[in-house]
Formats: sequence, C-alpha cells, structure tokens
Amino acid sequence: MTNTIFSQSPVGPSLRHILKRVALPFLLFSAVLFGFLTLSWYLILPSLTTIEVSGQQRDTMQLKKYVLDLQANVLEMEDVRRDLVTPLRSGLYGAAKEFKSSVSSPLLLRSQIFEIAADLVPDQKDTIHISVLRYSQSKSTLHLEGRVQNVGPRSMTILAQFIESLKELEWVSDINLPRFTRELDVEKGYFSPFVFQLQLNE
Repeated sequence: MTNTIFSQSPVGPSLRHILKRVALPFLLFSAVLFGFLTLSWYLILPSLTTIEVSGQQRDTMQLKKYVLDLQANVLEMEDVRRDLVTPLRSGLYGAAKEFKSSVSSPLLLRSQIFEIAADLVPDQKDTIHISVLRYSQSKSTLHLEGRVQNVGPRSMTILAQFIESLKELEWVSDINLPRFTRELDVEKGYFSPFVFQLQLNE
C-alpha cells in the first residue's frame, strides 16, 4: 500500500493581526503629525504670515480687517469730497457758493459802479459824487444817493447816461429811476441830485 503525504500550505496573517501590528505605529505617526501641525500653527505660521503695516505687526486676519477699515474710510472721504466739490449737492460747497453770492457780489458791484462813475466823463473828475451806497441782503437791493456836478447844464444828461450804464451791469435786474432835476448852487453851479435803488439778481 502506497503512503500518500499531504502538504499543508502556510496560512497568511489575518486582517485583525495586520491591524494590531500597524495600530501603534499609525497612532504614533498621527500624534507626531498633530503635534507638528499644532506647533506650526502657533509658532511657525505666525512668523511667516505676519507683516508690519503702519507700524504694527498684523497677521492675515488682522490684515483683512485693516483692509475693510481702509475701504470704509475711503468711501467716507469720497462722500466728504463730493459734498465739497459737487455743485449739484448741498453741503459745504453750496454754503460757500451762497456766501460768495451774498458777500462778494455787492463788493464787486460797488467797484464797478465807482468805475463807471469815474469814467463816464473822461475829461472831468468827480462828476458823479456818490454820498450813500447801502446794500440790503434781505431785499437784494443797492441804495444810491449822490449828485451829478461840475458839468454845467448837462447834469441831467450825464445822470441819464449813468443810469443807462448801470442797467448794463450783469448784477442788475431793474432800477428804480430817480427824479431828473437840475438845481443851481451859487458856488458849484448846476447839479442834479439823485436817489434810486438797484434791484440785484438773486
């Protein structure tokens, strides 16, 4: 009788056995990796991502907030600039424009009136003597009193020319005409007194 020998093939390690062998190394690796990442987050990354801005050290979160604050400040300053320079909006520009119209215009008008009075008769100085010039802001009027002198019997004619010259000024919308009279002064000769008002553009 022939003896038959059966050889038994070796059995490989089970999955449970493999997991038991790799569990400890995997746990150690995870702990070391976690520790390294934690140290990097608190020690290495801040030194790499922190920069100096406006004299202060700022990280990424602080930089983001700083940028948002700057953008808000820029928008606010743009609004202030618009209030200053945009003529279609109220604000400081409108107030300055109104102040200029109410203060500078009468002063400019006054200088123009005296210039007209001085140049009306080129060969004769002090022809138109203005004794009273009073501005009313509430009524937008300019009150004038004075006399036309040193031109003899032509005083009423010179007064009419003076009135017509004032009508051509851009600031004047209307004139309350004076009485055209001629009087005689024993010492200075003929003269024409006048009292009238200029209605100014608002």
